[in-house]
Amino acid sequence: RRALPLPRALIVSGARAPQLRLRFQPPPEPTDIEFLAELRALEGMPREVLDNPEIMNLVMPALRADARIYRNYVYQPEDPLSIPIYAYGGVSDPRITEAQMEAWSIQTDTSFRHRQFNGGHFFIHDQASEVLEALSEDLK
Repeated sequence: RRALPLPRALIVSGARAPQLRLRFQPPPEPTDIEFLAELRALEGMPREVLDNPEIMNLVMPALRADARIYRNYVYQPEDPLSIPIYAYGGVSDPRITEAQMEAWSIQTDTSFRHRQFNGGHFFIHDQASEVLEALSEDLK
């Protein structure tokens, strides 16, 4: 939009394609109990952290702010990007399906590649070397 140089690529991870949120109405902000249940379901934090009220009081504002940005994003249709898009996802992610990741392909008019890794939403924790290898290959 600002006529600035585009990035060389867009790499997305564990997120459905934006056009799937075209008429999305953000749900109400979850309670702390509901939010903790969401965090547990995504399996992205150790139980020792989730079960420690002192630590959670420290990290909860940042976690909520991050979730709020995603929760309240409203997609505005635009022309496809003229850069490659690489979409990475976890095979057993409880929230994002393979089809939702594949849908990123219409957001580019150049190349698209989708990769699935073992694991859930936070597959990158357990598959770090595989993700870095794929990233290195995709950015060549």
